[in-house]
Parts: sequence; C-alpha cells; structure tokens
Amino acid sequence: MKASPFRPNSPVSPGMFVGRIQEIKRLEEALIQTKYIQPAHFMITGERGIGKTSLFLNLTYLAQGKITYNSGEFKFLVIDVDVDSNTTQFGLIRRIKMHIEEQLGHSEPARNFLKEAWNLIQRLRIMDSGVEAKSEDASGELLLDEFALTLSRICNRTSMPDAQALFSAQYDGILLIIDEADSCSAELNLGSFLKLLTERLQRNGCDRVLIGLAGLPDLRTKLHASHESSLRIFEDIQLGCLTSEEVSRVITICIEKANKDNTDKTSVTDEARNMLVSLSEGYPHFIQQFGYSAFATLYILKKNTSG
Repeated sequence: MKASPFRPNSPVSPGMFVGRIQEIKRLEEALIQTKYIQPAHFMITGERGIGKTSLFLNLTYLAQGKITYNSGEFKFLVIDVDVDSNTTQFGLIRRIKMHIEEQLGHSEPARNFLKEAWNLIQRLRIMDSGVEAKSEDASGELLLDEFALTLSRICNRTSMPDAQALFSAQYDGILLIIDEADSCSAELNLGSFLKLLTERLQRNGCDRVLIGLAGLPDLRTKLHASHESSLRIFEDIQLGCLTSEEVSRVITICIEKANKDNTDKTSVTDEARNMLVSLSEGYPHFIQQFGYSAFATLYILKKNTSG
C-alpha cells in the first residue's frame, strides 16, 4: 500500500502546517515577552478537530528553536502535560516534575540539583517514598507554595549564563503547556491553582514561566467557576475554521508529500479538490480524514484495476 500523507488522528507537523498566521504571531509575542521577563499567558480554545493540538506542536518546535518564523530563535524548556477528570493538583505537579527531570536530568550534577530542588516539597517526598502523608503535610496551599518555590529555583537556574555547564543549555524560560484543560474536574480547581501559581512565581522573583492552555470553549467557564479572576491571566486565542484557500493548500502539500514518498504518482482533479474543500468545512481533522479515505480508496481502485 502506498504511504498516505493524510493523518487524521495525529497532530500536523511543522512541514505540513498551514494557516494560523495571526495566532502564531500572538504566540511568538508571548514567547518574546516571557524571554524579557513579562510572561503573557494564553489559552487556545476551539471545537474538536479545529487544530489546537497541531498548533501546540508547532508552538513547541518554535519555543525549542527547532523552527523559526518571524522573531528569531527561541530556547525554552517545554513541559507538555495534559489533564483529565481524575487529575488532582498533586498529580499535576508530579507530571510536571517527571517531565522536568526527563529533560534536564542528563548528568549527575543536574540530577543532584533537581533532587535538592524537589526536596523542598515535603509532601511530594513523602508520597514518593510510599509513606502515608501526615495531615499537616496535606495542605493544598502549602503544596502550591512549595511547588512555586521549587519551579522558580529551577527556572531561574536554567536561565543563568552558566546554565549550560549544568544542563547542557541555557534557556529563555519555561513554557508549561496544559492540553485538554477543559477535561479538568472541579476538584482540580485549575483556575485557582494557576492564578495562585503565577502570583507566587512572581513573588519568588521568577518571571520566565509561560503557561499555555488548550481546550474546548467551555474551558473559560471552568476556569471562571474555579476562580473568577483566573480568566484575566490568559489571553484567549480562539481558533476558527481554515479558509477554502488554506484547505486547498493542505491538499496540495499532502499530494506533494505522497509523490515524494511513493513511486506511483498521485494527482487530484479540480472537482475532487473542491469536493474535499467543501466536505471538510475548514476543519483540519476532517481534511485529514476525508483525504485519508480518498487516498485509501484510490489505492484499492488502482489495485483492482491492475489485477
């Protein structure tokens, strides 16, 4: 079977990414502001299949310096986590801890630094050891204070001029991405957690942590229900449908990739292109799904004809 360039269940990689020019500019500006200690937190909202995860993937590449657009190269430590209905504040902190250690703990000195930093969180150390936490250690506010202090120390250390000697790189800051944020439970209190976290980071002298959320439109309602002022923290970037021209460009790029990867060449008629554009209604997921199905059907027809 010929390799299909359409991937309906995967985020679109930078080389296949189309559109979102204004959104990328706003995200670039957020990275610039954070680099110069004025973090501009944001949330990306939109319907299912509209391309939130693909935009986040491109943002990750941009923040890591793997691609560039308009404003030069960045070097952020990107922590990409998601939440669901079972995620607790403690669980979220542990996920962040795991990702930080995975990316920074490549040397013995780095691992020692991280171990000492995380030891500030008494409850985390107790839970990791398998020992039951005492009631006085279970305070959510105390846990948040300790986490904010730890994250501040790690962020500030990774941005120092001599950070490369310890972590193999000096970073512009930390980009914390929380995907599927609309799936959070009321018990997580995500809005309150993030509002207090940003305040405590600033209080600890840390202004290089940028927080980005992604979720369905009701994310705004959930944040507001958790803390009425939490919405003020984030710039709301609402994703709409791609234009017909952008959808057509997606099809062109995919066909070009197919012809690069496969010996048998593929072409698309104007009628077929217009049908795909119309059926997708500007939703990236539908473009990929219909394109994938059409590509698979074409292969079957060619096989039956040749047989």
